[in-house]
Amino acid sequence: MAGGKADNPSPTSSGGCPTDAPKGADAPVCTDEDCKGPNDGPKDKVRVCSEGKWKDCPCLRSGTFIAEATDPDYLKAQQDMFQWVLDHDGDFSKPWCIHGASPRSGRTPSDYCMCGENGATYYPIAEKKEGEEYNPCPYTEKDHPKETLTFQDPPKQTEAPPPPPPAPQPTCNTNPCGDFEKAKKDFPWVHLGTATEAGHKFCADNKGKAVVEGRDNLQGTYDDAPDHKNFEGGPMQFLIKVDRVDTNADKTLDEKDCNTAVDVILNGCDTCSNDIKFGGKIEINGVIFRINPMRYIPCITC
Repeated sequence: MAGGKADNPSPTSSGGCPTDAPKGADAPVCTDEDCKGPNDGPKDKVRVCSEGKWKDCPCLRSGTFIAEATDPDYLKAQQDMFQWVLDHDGDFSKPWCIHGASPRSGRTPSDYCMCGENGATYYPIAEKKEGEEYNPCPYTEKDHPKETLTFQDPPKQTEAPPPPPPAPQPTCNTNPCGDFEKAKKDFPWVHLGTATEAGHKFCADNKGKAVVEGRDNLQGTYDDAPDHKNFEGGPMQFLIKVDRVDTNADKTLDEKDCNTAVDVILNGCDTCSNDIKFGGKIEINGVIFRINPMRYIPCITC
């Protein structure tokens, strides 16, 4: 099918195009027998007839258009639908209330109605009535519930306090409980009561003093109970002393830590006996506490 706007203006050409030649959309088609103008090339190419009555006159390029036939009734139905929407614009708005739920939030109630402008107001869901189609959130402003809703948040979960640090554990000098009588013969020991009393006195006497090592460290030698004698009749003795874990760290003796160390060593070791204790050591806050019953060595050169 040919038609359209002429590709060139249509003044009278120097080649002799008649002044009454049709122009514009009425110009001759280049492919007609009485024109035979060029039909190929770019859209803006100058095209004129080479033969016939309109020789040297502008001509229109011929083209082929492909179209699909559509049922006019279908097109009319579409147009009617679009027109109805335009005619009723503004008659409708979004639902006034919509149903919402937050089952994982923990607040109550978990189901609710979001109503009003941008769902800014919350209402309880409507009551379900037997035999009626259920709509939890009526969609009209007139029918919405009259009572606004206040949510109840679940109790806040308070974080559990961190567990207390594990109680210090002593390193015992021996484990006598397998054969207690043999251990009494093989290892030095001390009475629990005597050692506890002496240990607490050591802590009180030395509280606040610098903890060092070597010959200047804090220590004391104490006699055991009168019934515990060496074979020469003198009292058996035990040693209490403290050292630093880090020799470069400044430490002073803490009386509370010291009393704890005494009690843990004497009561945490040798648990098969409520009286006879073989001693041990423990570290608390960078300080090592020791209770060591002393083996009697007679002076053979005295």
